Amino acid sequence: MARLVDAAAAVPVEHVAAAIAQATNQDPSVFAPAAELLKSWETSRGFHLGLVEIMGSPDVPEASRWMATVCFKHGADRFWRRSAPNAIQEDEKQAIRERLIRCIPEPSPQIAKQMAVIISRIARNDVPNEWPALLPALFEGIQSPQPLLQHRALLFLYHTAKELASKRIGGRAVFDKMTDTVFSFVHAMWMTEMTDIVAALSRFHDQPALVTRMEYARLCLKTLRQLIAHSSFSTTTRDSLGFVQATMQCILALHTYRPAVRARGPDSAVLGVLDKTLVMGCKTLSDVLEHHPDPFAALLEPFLSLFAGEVFAAAQRPAGEGHERFTIFSLNLLRAVVLNQSYRPLASTQPGARPVRITSAAKTESFTAAAEQAHSTLHAFFSGENLSRVVNVLVSHFLALTPEDLATWQEAPETFAAEEETESWVFGQRAAAEHLLVALMGSYSEGVAPLLLGMLAALTPAMPLHYRDAVYSAVGRCAYYLHDHLDFGRDLLPRLAAEIAAAPDSAVLHRRAALLAGEWVNVRIKAEYRPAVYGMLQSLLGSSDLVVRLAAAEALANVLEDMDFAVDDFLPMAEDTFRKLWRLFFELSETEKTLRVLDIVGAFAERLGTRALFIIALLAETLGVAWQRCAAVSLLQTALVRTLTKVIDTFASRAEPLLPASYQIIAYSVDVRQPAHVYLIEHAMTLWLSVIRAHPGPAAPLLQLYPLLFDVVQRGDESLLHGLRCIEAYLLLAGPALLPSHGEATAAACLTLADQLPPEGVSLLCKIIDNVLVLFGLPGLQLFSRNVTYALRMVAVESDSNFTSHLSVCAHAILVSPDAFLALCAELSSTEQCNVFEMFVETVFDKFDVIIKEGVRKAAGLSLLSLAVHPQTHARLTQNLTPLVKISVSLVSYFHVRVGSFSSNDFFLRPATPPHDMHTVQPEYERLKLLSTKDPVYSRNVRDDVAQTFQALAALLGPRFQPALQAVHPPLRASFEALMAMKDGDKMT
Repeated sequence: MARLVDAAAAVPVEHVAAAIAQATNQDPSVFAPAAELLKSWETSRGFHLGLVEIMGSPDVPEASRWMATVCFKHGADRFWRRSAPNAIQEDEKQAIRERLIRCIPEPSPQIAKQMAVIISRIARNDVPNEWPALLPALFEGIQSPQPLLQHRALLFLYHTAKELASKRIGGRAVFDKMTDTVFSFVHAMWMTEMTDIVAALSRFHDQPALVTRMEYARLCLKTLRQLIAHSSFSTTTRDSLGFVQATMQCILALHTYRPAVRARGPDSAVLGVLDKTLVMGCKTLSDVLEHHPDPFAALLEPFLSLFAGEVFAAAQRPAGEGHERFTIFSLNLLRAVVLNQSYRPLASTQPGARPVRITSAAKTESFTAAAEQAHSTLHAFFSGENLSRVVNVLVSHFLALTPEDLATWQEAPETFAAEEETESWVFGQRAAAEHLLVALMGSYSEGVAPLLLGMLAALTPAMPLHYRDAVYSAVGRCAYYLHDHLDFGRDLLPRLAAEIAAAPDSAVLHRRAALLAGEWVNVRIKAEYRPAVYGMLQSLLGSSDLVVRLAAAEALANVLEDMDFAVDDFLPMAEDTFRKLWRLFFELSETEKTLRVLDIVGAFAERLGTRALFIIALLAETLGVAWQRCAAVSLLQTALVRTLTKVIDTFASRAEPLLPASYQIIAYSVDVRQPAHVYLIEHAMTLWLSVIRAHPGPAAPLLQLYPLLFDVVQRGDESLLHGLRCIEAYLLLAGPALLPSHGEATAAACLTLADQLPPEGVSLLCKIIDNVLVLFGLPGLQLFSRNVTYALRMVAVESDSNFTSHLSVCAHAILVSPDAFLALCAELSSTEQCNVFEMFVETVFDKFDVIIKEGVRKAAGLSLLSLAVHPQTHARLTQNLTPLVKISVSLVSYFHVRVGSFSSNDFFLRPATPPHDMHTVQPEYERLKLLSTKDPVYSRNVRDDVAQTFQALAALLGPRFQPALQAVHPPLRASFEALMAMKDGDKMT
C-alpha cells in the first residue's frame, strides 16, 4: 500500500533538478546514486513534467538540461502510450504538451534537435485529437520574423512530418491537411533562400553567413521532401510540380557553381553544405518518382536532360574533379525512371503493374495519357544516337577499372573482391552503372543488344586492356538478355581462351573469364562446352593472383548450383579443383571471403556426394590445422562446423576418418565454460547428431561425450531440442552400453524437462521413452517408470494438449508389461485420490477416433486388446463389448483395407522409414529398421491380434461371451463379423 501512495505522490521539481545535477557529475560515487534515484522515479507522478521544466529553463546549466532531455526522451518512449504499463497520466501529459510548445525557440542546437525528436514521437500518438495546438503553433512559428523561432519551428515541423508520414492508420488526412496548409509557404521560403544563395555563390567568398543560409535552405528542402513525397499530391499538384521543377533547376545551378567553390579549397565549409544539398535534392526527386510517378511524367524531359547530362559530363572530367556521389545518384535516378512500371503503355491496367486508385473514367484516361506520354518520352530519349552514346559512356568509362581499383586490387585483394561482389549499386559508381546498363537492356534490348554485340565483335588485342575488360563485363552482366544472340561455348569461350593464351600474366582478363563463366552458367551453356568451362575454372583456381582465384571460386559455386551440372564430366578434374579450393581457404585473411569459401566447400561435397571420397582424405589430414586457423574468429569456427556437418551428412559411415577430430570440436563447442560456446553450440549440436547417425557402431570416444548432453539440455534454449535428438540417436546406437551407467541420469533429465518443453520437444521426449521401452523391455520400463507415470497422469488426469505423444508412451508400457503398468496406475491412484486406470480407459475410448498418428493409433489399440484379456482388467473392458468392438473395427478397417480392398497383411507391417530430413544417413536407417523388428507397432498384425483377443475373451467369458457380443449395436457387430471373415482381395461394401 505504501508503494502505491509513493507512486501517486508528485515528485517536486526541485528534487528532480537536484538529482539531474548530480547525475551530470563525473564522480561515480555521486552520479550512480542519482541515476538509481531517477530510475526509481520513472513511474512517479510529476517526474516527467519536472524533466520538461528543467530542459526548457534557460537558467539551468546546459549539461543538466541535456541530461533532462535524454531522460524525458527515454521516458516518453516507454510511458507515453495509454496502453503502456505505468503510463503517464492525462493531466500530466496535457501540462507537458503545453510546456513543450513554449520550448520551440530553444537556443541550444543540440537540445533543440532532441526536442524536435521528442515532439514528433508524441505527435505520432496525439495529433490531432489530444494535441490540436501543436501544428498551428508550428505554422505560426515558421511565419515569425524572428530567425531563431522560425528555424526551430521549421526543424520541429520537419521531424513531425517525418514521423506522421509513417503513420498509416488515421494519419493520412492529417498529413494532407498539414501539407495543404504549410507547403506553399515553406516552398516560397526555400525559393527565396535558394535565389539568394545562387547569387551569393556567383560572387563566392567563404563566409559563415552563407553556410548558415545554406543549412537553413537544406532544412526547408528536407521538410518539403517529406511533405511532397508522402502527401496525396493531388491537392497541391500545381505547387508540387513547380517545386519539382525548381528542385531540378537548383540542382543544376549548384552543380554549375561547385567547381568554383571547390577551387577555393576542398575543405571549404560551403562545399560541404553544397554537396549535402545536392544529395538532398536528388533524394527528393527519387522520392517523388517513387511515390508519385504519374504527375512526375510531365517533367521527364528536363529530368533526363539533367541527369543524363551529368553522366556524359562525368565521363569527360579528369579523375578526382567531379562529385562522385552526385554521379551515382544520377545513374540510380536514370535506372529508377527506366524501370518504373508506371511508365509503360497502359501500366494501370497491365497485370503486375503498380496498382493505381481509379475513381472515374476521366481519371483512367489521365493516367493512361500520362503513361503514354512517359513511354514516348523515354523511348525517344533512349533510342538512336542518344542510346548509343549512353551505352558507350557506361561501358567505356564507368565499367572500366580505375587506377584506384587496381591499387586496391594489389594492396587489399580480398577487400577488392568483396566490394565487387556485393550489392553496392547505391554507393558505388561502377555498380550503379552496371545496374543502369542491365535496366536499359531489359527495357530497350532491341537497341542495346546490337550495340554490345558490336562492341564485342570489334574487340582486338591491340585495344586497351581495361576497355576489353569493360566490354566483357557488360556482356556478362547482360547475359540473361543476350543468350538468344550469343552462344557462350561457340562465341565467347574461344575468345576467352585466346585472350588468356595471348596474355598469360594478365590477371584482369583471367578474372573476367572466371566471372563470365559464373554469370553464363546459370543462363545457358550447352552440355558439350561444359567440360571446357570446368577445366578453365580448374586452371584459374591455380592462378598466382588471389583476386583471380576468388573469382574462380565464385564461378565454381555457380557451377555447383546449376541444375545442369554434369558430375560425370567434372569428376576427372574434381580432386585437383577441390585441393586448390581448400588451399585457398588457408590463404585468406579476411573473414567474409573465408566464410564464402567454406560455404563452397560444403556445396562441393553435397553436389558430388560419395563419388568424391578424396574430400574425406584431404579434410582428415588438415582438419586440425583448419580448426586452429579459425580459432581467433568464432564466426569462422561456426562456419567450419557447419561445413563439416555437410560433409559427414553426405558421406555417412565413409566419413569415419573425420570423426576423431570431430569429437574434439564437439567437446570444445558445447563446453559452457568456453566463451565461444554461445556462437558454436547450436551448429555443434547439429554436427554431433550427424556424427552419431553416421557411426556404424558404438565407439568409446563418442560414448565419452554423452554426459555433456545433460549440461546442454539444462540450458533450456534452442540447443534443448538438438540435445533430445542426440539422446535418441545415442540410445539407438549404443543403448546397452549407456543405460547401465547413465540410464538414471537420462531418465531424471527427461523427467525434469517434461514441463518445460514445447509440443515438438514433448514429442521428441516421448519418442525417446518409446524407444527405450521397445529396445529394453521391462528393465527399460523400470528405469523410466517415473517418466511413464508422468505420461499416465497427462493422459488420465491432466488430459493435456500433448495427449497423443503421452498416450504412445503408455501404450508401449502396456505392451511391454501390463502388470508393471497396472502397478504404476495403482501407485498414481493413491497419490491422486482417484481410479487412474478407470480414467485412462475412459479417456482412450473417448478420444481414440481423434488419434491421427498411425503408429500411436495402432499402439493404443493393441494395448487395449492386451488389457482386455489380462486377468486383472478383462472384467472392466468386457462389461460392455461395444467400445472394444468399435475400436477393433476401426483398427482392422484402417490397417487392412486400402482402396476398398481387403488384405490379410497389416499395411503397417513394414520397416520404419527414416525421418525425412537432411541428417538421415544409412547407418542410422539400419538401426531404425532393427528397432522396427522389435516394436509391436511394426511387427504385429492387427487382425491377428483382434482374432486372438476375441478367442481369448470367448474362453474367459464362456457362455456369457455370445450374449455380450449380441448386445453390441447390430450394424457395428455386422461390420466386425464381416471384417473378421474377409479374405485377400475381398471388396468392402
